[in-house]
Amino acid sequence: MKKIIVIGGGLAGLSSAVYLSEAGFKVKLLEASPKLGGRAYSFDFNQKGIVDNGQHLLMGSCKYAIDYLKKIDTLDKFLPQEKLSMTIRERGGIEHRLEAAGNLYPLNLVNAIINYGALNSKSKLKLLFFFLKLKFVNPAHLETMNAKEWLAKIDDANESFYSFWDLIINATMNSRTETASASTLAVLLKEIFLKGSYASSLLVPESDLSEIFCHKAMEMILKNGGEINLSERVLQFNFQNHRLFEINTTDNTYSDFDYVVTTVPNYSLKKIYNKSLPPYLDWEFNYAPIVTTHIWLRNNPFKEKFYGLINSNMHWLFNHGNYVTTVTSCADDLVDLSKDDIKNNAVGELEKYFPEFSLSLVTDVKVIKEKRATFIPDAETEKRRKEIPGNTDNLYYAGDWTNTGLPGTIEGAIKSGRIAAENIIEKNRK
Repeated sequence: MKKIIVIGGGLAGLSSAVYLSEAGFKVKLLEASPKLGGRAYSFDFNQKGIVDNGQHLLMGSCKYAIDYLKKIDTLDKFLPQEKLSMTIRERGGIEHRLEAAGNLYPLNLVNAIINYGALNSKSKLKLLFFFLKLKFVNPAHLETMNAKEWLAKIDDANESFYSFWDLIINATMNSRTETASASTLAVLLKEIFLKGSYASSLLVPESDLSEIFCHKAMEMILKNGGEINLSERVLQFNFQNHRLFEINTTDNTYSDFDYVVTTVPNYSLKKIYNKSLPPYLDWEFNYAPIVTTHIWLRNNPFKEKFYGLINSNMHWLFNHGNYVTTVTSCADDLVDLSKDDIKNNAVGELEKYFPEFSLSLVTDVKVIKEKRATFIPDAETEKRRKEIPGNTDNLYYAGDWTNTGLPGTIEGAIKSGRIAAENIIEKNRK
């Protein structure tokens, strides 16, 4: 039985370990922290119950994530939509629906744009023409452009940028239109809007992230004979003739392995490489923060499961019943503020967008800052990522930052882990 060490217990590491252990490999997973999940984890807050470090959504187009959830039997912990449906708010409580009414694709998506009240008639027409031509767009021809430059060629009206594109780009890329890679955006849009009604639908978690992504995966790995070592940090790789032959950790030295899958972030991997850092890893990512605010309420006035907010420094509101969660992507303007200032900002924004809400309803607040939530998928970064190989000899690379063709999302992380696992499985079939 081939022995594999998987480094990192985030979603890339869990994905890789699940598929490898199921295929009959002996897997040992090493995680530096005392928990699994990476940046998608849950914790018990102040005896109020389990909450997530940040709110995460999936789309029907996230085929790797959905396959993984099916594999570990937790897909039922998401509230599925058959087709796109969301509520959008403007200041003063003005509400719009972006909804693919009817089941006939793609006419239901056309209908969603036509009936989306946040756009004027001119912007709707330009948006429809854009999607008609999207099938014929070659992402390779957009590699030197950012999203704003590309989209401005179709519609330079600020209204459509703020009420439509910003919601999509913030949610899917954690980036601003002026920095996000146009090529990567084109790939995402083709997956979301050209693959049927379900691809553009949203899947909202009904349980906590650790329950959804981690617990059943851990059970499956252990059931298949694997091991999981928490609180064990990898310190150094030792190479001989370009082959990894030894791993030093805080607790052990490992040399009895056939393959290693590393899923740690680029900045951590560079430290582990010691003096053997290959040129395709010797550069720096730029990162975008996400700020999440959990707000507990004595009475909940919100009716929908989630809302998108137009022209706000908060992009999304998620309704959990006794508390709500606000999310700001690419939150450079908020992340360095004090937690009290972030709390006051969140409450103030909610009062502007929801007249039914007031400060008097708030009983407690928890602010969470993820300063390096995801890398920024700008054109230069996407070019560099394509230079990262899948493996070097017996060392395989995974993680949302590797060459997945996707931004730093749950889908990208899980895809990277599965691809690494499948490459090892295929190599051992020969």
